[in-house]
Amino acid sequence: MNLNILNDLLKKFELSESNNAAQGDKKNSSTLNRITALIVSSMVFCMVSAVALSIFTFNRNYMRDTTNSISHIANGAFRIIEDWANNLRTLTSAVSTRPDLVAAVNGTSSSVTVEEIISRMAEQSDFDIMAITDSSGVVIEGGGYNTDSGDDLSSSRSFQNATIDNPILTFEPLGNLDFVMAIGMPIKDEDGEIIGVLIFAYDLTDDFYTNFIKDGFDADCTVFKGNVRMETSLFDIEKGSTLENQKILDTVLYNGGNFIGKSKVGKDSYVCCYQPLRSEDGEIDGMLFVAKNLASVKHISNTVILISIPTTAILVLLSALVIMSAMNKMRNREKKVSETLFTETQNLVVASKENAATAQDQSAAVKEIVATMEDNNSLSENIAQKIKDVASVANNTNSNVFDGVEYLQENVKQLHEIAAANQTTIDGIKSLGDKIENIWDIVTLINSVADQAKIIAFNAELEASSAGEAGKNFHIVATEIRRLADGIIDGTKEIKASINEIQQSSDSLILMSESGTEKINSGVENAKNLENRFTDIKNASEITAESANDITAIIQQQAMASEQMLITLKQISAGVENFGAATENISNASQNLKKIAEDLNK
Repeated sequence: MNLNILNDLLKKFELSESNNAAQGDKKNSSTLNRITALIVSSMVFCMVSAVALSIFTFNRNYMRDTTNSISHIANGAFRIIEDWANNLRTLTSAVSTRPDLVAAVNGTSSSVTVEEIISRMAEQSDFDIMAITDSSGVVIEGGGYNTDSGDDLSSSRSFQNATIDNPILTFEPLGNLDFVMAIGMPIKDEDGEIIGVLIFAYDLTDDFYTNFIKDGFDADCTVFKGNVRMETSLFDIEKGSTLENQKILDTVLYNGGNFIGKSKVGKDSYVCCYQPLRSEDGEIDGMLFVAKNLASVKHISNTVILISIPTTAILVLLSALVIMSAMNKMRNREKKVSETLFTETQNLVVASKENAATAQDQSAAVKEIVATMEDNNSLSENIAQKIKDVASVANNTNSNVFDGVEYLQENVKQLHEIAAANQTTIDGIKSLGDKIENIWDIVTLINSVADQAKIIAFNAELEASSAGEAGKNFHIVATEIRRLADGIIDGTKEIKASINEIQQSSDSLILMSESGTEKINSGVENAKNLENRFTDIKNASEITAESANDITAIIQQQAMASEQMLITLKQISAGVENFGAATENISNASQNLKKIAEDLNK
């Protein structure tokens, strides 16, 4: 009955082990999947943050470089204006003092006329307008275009300053032109009296200057008279349109300063520079606009994004594959350890069954010997007739004892195998502890990456704060990044707590396994004692056989032989009891291994 109960318990143990192993695999797989997802999400988060920060830094640096470039281009464009002014000043100074011009204007020359002088100057010099007036401002003869004889230029500041012998460069309307750069030089006779004025000018209302800036510096250009656009290279802006940006007008047109920064012109935004066009009498008559369209900056930024996104995706994918490969290797190793433990436990179950079967055989052998002794007592009157039967029984007993010794030796061998399996379990648990340490290192790495991301986010917040309103949105993104990094750090703390619990359970398993090893060693010693007793039984059986052969000669020793056989039966009974105790110890060891397997699969 007890053996049947033991068999039922062993069957239940097998089912329990199988279910626990399956549940353990699922739990371990779920834990590894969560760790893998956490690592991959951390890497994705850090890479995306780095790309966003790089793009922001690139845009900021590119805007700064573009602003510096526009400043240099504007200075270059203004130096062209200055070169033209110097050319006009040199030209007017040289021509106004020519004797033939003075004589022609004074009317004392019969060999050359004013018209001929202007014609020759048009062939030799570079100018848009040339006019020679009398002392009242009426054009005697004009050159270039839009200036004809009889035109009155007395209202022009270039003429007015020349008549007071103060030739200056001016930006003003002249004749039929709305905006020119002009200089007037007095024409004096031999007595120093001003008899006329020579005016040279460049037209700022044609597209020569703006196209020259566009082609030479790859920048758009506009010439303003006041706040009215006289000429522009902007294809969607019309000539004659006005600038309504009051901030720029106050800075440049009314206060004479330069404006450098972002400004919207028409539908597009530009990085631009506005500079005043100041006449030499101090009047600010217009503005010079030089700019680059921000669409090119956006195009470059979009190109960087298009390059960064697939690059980042590839890096994240490769990192994820490497991490998943490492996790799969760890999972396979853990699975092998669990399978090994389960296999050894199954072996232990089989060994326990075999021990139970052996106990049943031994019990049957004892019953058979008792029955034989009862038959011997009942047939004591016919001992001589049954002596052969007694000898046969003795021989059978000797054979059974011999088999019992072999069973015990096999039992000792199996106990050694159990001890080895238990040691393998301990080694597997220790190996699992080492893998847990590896997971600890990975968690530490995640924590370090999250700290770095938090520092990067903090630096990004500082950069965004220094950028003012332009960095407001990025400041919000950086704050959220830092909050995510804090969340990751909190998650790693929970993982560390779980790892500590796993390590504590692993230590408990090792202690329990070592305790099981001690019990198994004790079982080995008991089995050896039982083997010694079975050896004694074997020796006694041999004596019984020899006695049976001598019964015919020494019938008187029958009583002693019977007594000796009873003693032997008691020893056999004690051996069976000891063997039952050993089987119980094996069962206890199996229960301990069951607990170890359950803890390992948690």
